[in-house]
Amino acid sequence: MTLRRDQIFRHELPGAGGWGSPLDRALDAVAKDLRDGLVTIEGAARDYGVVAHGDPPLIDISATEALRGAVARHPPDRAVVAWLPLHEMTS
Repeated sequence: MTLRRDQIFRHELPGAGGWGSPLDRALDAVAKDLRDGLVTIEGAARDYGVVAHGDPPLIDISATEALRGAVARHPPDRAVVAWLPLHEMTS
Protein backbone atom coordinates (compact mmCIF):
# COMPACT_ATOMS: atom_id res chain seq x y z
CA MET A 1 0.00 0.00 0.00
CA THR A 2 1.24 3.45 -0.80
CA LEU A 3 0.13 6.37 1.32
CA ARG A 4 0.45 9.97 0.33
CA ARG A 5 1.13 12.89 2.64
CA ASP A 6 -1.93 13.72 4.77
CA GLN A 7 -3.61 10.38 4.12
CA ILE A 8 -4.62 8.43 7.21
CA PHE A 9 -4.16 4.71 7.69
CA ARG A 10 -6.06 3.06 10.52
CA HIS A 11 -5.05 -0.40 11.66
CA GLU A 12 -6.99 -1.99 14.48
CA LEU A 13 -5.41 -4.80 16.47
CA PRO A 14 -7.19 -7.28 18.73
CA GLY A 15 -6.41 -7.10 22.43
CA ALA A 16 -4.15 -4.64 24.12
CA GLY A 17 -0.40 -4.24 24.13
CA GLY A 18 -0.09 -3.14 27.71
CA TRP A 19 2.42 -0.71 29.11
CA GLY A 20 5.91 -1.44 30.37
CA SER A 21 7.68 -4.74 30.74
CA PRO A 22 5.45 -7.81 31.06
CA LEU A 23 7.94 -9.03 33.68
CA ASP A 24 6.75 -6.17 35.91
CA ARG A 25 3.09 -7.21 35.79
CA ALA A 26 1.75 -7.63 39.31
CA LEU A 27 1.45 -11.25 40.38
CA ASP A 28 -2.06 -10.73 41.73
CA ALA A 29 -3.14 -9.46 38.29
CA VAL A 30 -1.62 -12.52 36.56
CA ALA A 31 -3.25 -14.78 39.18
CA LYS A 32 -6.64 -13.21 38.42
CA ASP A 33 -6.09 -13.66 34.69
CA LEU A 34 -5.22 -17.32 35.32
CA ARG A 35 -8.34 -17.87 37.45
CA ASP A 36 -10.54 -16.09 34.90
CA GLY A 37 -9.13 -18.17 32.03
CA LEU A 38 -7.69 -15.12 30.25
CA VAL A 39 -4.20 -16.65 30.18
CA THR A 40 -3.02 -20.25 30.35
CA ILE A 41 -0.32 -21.53 32.68
CA GLU A 42 1.97 -21.80 29.66
CA GLY A 43 1.06 -18.29 28.50
CA ALA A 44 1.72 -16.85 31.96
CA ALA A 45 5.22 -18.35 31.92
CA ARG A 46 5.94 -17.29 28.34
CA ASP A 47 4.44 -13.79 28.44
CA TYR A 48 4.85 -12.70 32.07
CA GLY A 49 7.58 -14.94 33.48
CA VAL A 50 5.10 -16.33 36.01
CA VAL A 51 5.25 -19.98 37.09
CA ALA A 52 1.94 -21.46 38.20
CA HIS A 53 0.63 -24.97 38.86
CA GLY A 54 -2.64 -26.68 39.65
CA ASP A 55 -6.33 -26.11 39.20
CA PRO A 56 -7.08 -23.47 40.27
CA PRO A 57 -3.61 -22.22 39.31
CA LEU A 58 -1.40 -21.08 42.16
CA ILE A 59 1.70 -18.98 41.55
CA ASP A 60 5.05 -20.39 42.68
CA ILE A 61 6.77 -17.23 43.95
CA SER A 62 10.35 -18.55 44.10
CA ALA A 63 10.13 -20.22 40.68
CA THR A 64 8.60 -17.02 39.26
CA GLU A 65 11.45 -14.90 40.65
CA ALA A 66 13.97 -17.30 39.11
CA LEU A 67 12.22 -17.34 35.72
CA ARG A 68 11.80 -13.56 35.62
CA GLY A 69 15.48 -13.14 36.47
CA ALA A 70 16.51 -15.55 33.70
CA VAL A 71 14.24 -13.88 31.13
CA ALA A 72 15.51 -10.43 32.14
CA ARG A 73 19.12 -11.59 31.61
CA HIS A 74 18.35 -13.29 28.28
CA PRO A 75 15.18 -11.77 26.78
CA PRO A 76 13.54 -13.68 23.92
CA ASP A 77 13.44 -12.26 20.43
CA ARG A 78 10.02 -10.65 20.00
CA ALA A 79 8.40 -8.69 17.26
CA VAL A 80 8.57 -4.95 17.68
CA VAL A 81 5.54 -2.81 16.92
CA ALA A 82 6.54 0.78 16.42
CA TRP A 83 4.19 3.71 16.27
CA LEU A 84 6.88 6.22 15.35
CA PRO A 85 8.44 6.89 11.96
CA LEU A 86 11.58 4.80 11.57
CA HIS A 87 13.86 7.87 11.48
CA GLU A 88 12.56 8.92 14.92
CA MET A 89 13.28 5.47 16.37
CA THR A 90 16.89 5.42 15.21
CA SER A 91 17.88 8.96 16.12
